[in-house]
Amino acid sequence: MNLTNKIELRNKIIDTLNNQKCRIEADERDENFNYGIDICISVVEEIFKNCEVEEKLQQEYDELYEAHEALSEAHEALAYDWAKLKKENKELRGDYDDLLKNYNELVVKFNNLYSELYEEGYIEDD
Repeated sequence: MNLTNKIELRNKIIDTLNNQKCRIEADERDENFNYGIDICISVVEEIFKNCEVEEKLQQEYDELYEAHEALSEAHEALAYDWAKLKKENKELRGDYDDLLKNYNELVVKFNNLYSELYEEGYIEDD
């Protein structure tokens, strides 16, 4: 039921209740009857206000749920990307360690070769 229909229904109920009131309050019973109808009208208005609040809350909940779903999807994507980056980082660290090991081996070989060439006289100090 849309908002216009709800307002029309509320107004129709209130008009019906108002039409039941005593036009001339001859005694206390008439006043009490009209007071009872006024209480019913207040209750009807409160019920419709609560319905509006519930609809707004439901709409806000739906919006929050959609936002939560979007954030969950984004989180999953980021978690996947993070896992890939961790794996790449681990691989790169392994590659770096291998390159560093090879470099150190080459430095040792170069130093040994340089020492041999120096000892054999192929290289002189400046």
